[in-house]
Amino acid sequence: MGDTVKRLAMAGLCAALFASKPGWTQTVDAAPLSAPVVKYPAFAEFFGLTGYCNVLFAISEDGLPIQVRPNCTHTVFCEASREAVGAVRFRPKTEDGVPVVRTKVVYPIEFLMPGNLELQREPLLPCDEYPIS
Repeated sequence: MGDTVKRLAMAGLCAALFASKPGWTQTVDAAPLSAPVVKYPAFAEFFGLTGYCNVLFAISEDGLPIQVRPNCTHTVFCEASREAVGAVRFRPKTEDGVPVVRTKVVYPIEFLMPGNLELQREPLLPCDEYPIS
């Protein structure tokens, strides 16, 4: 056997041994089935606003985003980022073949105008905590 085949066989054997030992859990992390489709907010586009969001969420056992909470540089990006991540479907995380909730997922989204590829790093605020003026 070639070295690569030997290494792959050994890796498979190790995985099988660890998965079969009591107290060991085989975990497969969640993965998106497609990328989020983000719509640039019309107001932001009209005024040439750029910004970014970190969208915090969990993934249910069914592969659906839950508890979606964007933190953005400007309120104008909150709903677009929430909708984009909320529409994505995921292969759920599994432990020993059983789907489980995946917590503490963060998805960054940048809103850049064509020709303006520079993003001003501003503080992020949770979208539900923006002051009303």
